Amino acid sequence: MKSEDKQSFIIRHGILQWGIPVAIVYSFIMSFTEKDLHKVAFISDYFLDNLLISCFGFSIGGYLFGYFMWRRYIKNFKSEEDNIQK
Repeated sequence: MKSEDKQSFIIRHGILQWGIPVAIVYSFIMSFTEKDLHKVAFISDYFLDNLLISCFGFSIGGYLFGYFMWRRYIKNFKSEEDNIQK
């Protein structure tokens, strides 16, 4: 496996498929719980600030999540490769 494959796997599975969606859901939940439910506008400064900060934070967490998923993927790939060679 190439290092580009590793980086694209981490970005795709960690950041794009885990970090950003969790940040969006988190921002919705925080907007509903912190502000009055009827007065929440999702284009408000509070929601956008919360979304920006959470996207940054959850992207870092998503990178770590993707890295550990990559390690698990490689471990499973090597064990399957060993089983095929036997």
